[in-house]
Amino acid sequence: MKKKVFAVWYVFAFSLIITAHAPADDQAKAFMDRGITFYYKGDYVTAIADFTDAFKLDPNNTAAYINRGASYFHKEDYVRAIADCTRAISIDPNRAAVWYQRGTAYLEKGDGVFFSHLRV
Repeated sequence: MKKKVFAVWYVFAFSLIITAHAPADDQAKAFMDRGITFYYKGDYVTAIADFTDAFKLDPNNTAAYINRGASYFHKEDYVRAIADCTRAISIDPNRAAVWYQRGTAYLEKGDGVFFSHLRV
C-alpha cells in the first residue's frame, strides 16, 4: 500500500515540477501523461481533471477529449462521454476509434433513436 501511495505522489509531484516551468505544449503533455496514469489506476475523477487541464492549454488536443470521454464512459456518464467524443470528431473526423467510442456510449446510454435504423 505504501508503494502505491508513494507512486501516486511521485507522479503528482513530478508533474507539478514539469508544469511549473514548461511551455504550454509540454504542460499539456504532462497533464495528458498524468491523466492516463490515473485513468489506468481507475481514478477517473482525477483523470478527468487532468485531461480538462490538458485541453485548456491546447484546445485542439483531440486525445484529451477522447481520453476524458473514456473516463466519463467508465463513470457511466454517457452524456458527457458523447459530448467529448463529438468534440474530438469535430477536431479530427478521421479517427475511427472515437466514432466507435461515441457509438458505444450511445448504446450504453440506451438511446434507441440513434440505433433505430439498425433494427431488423
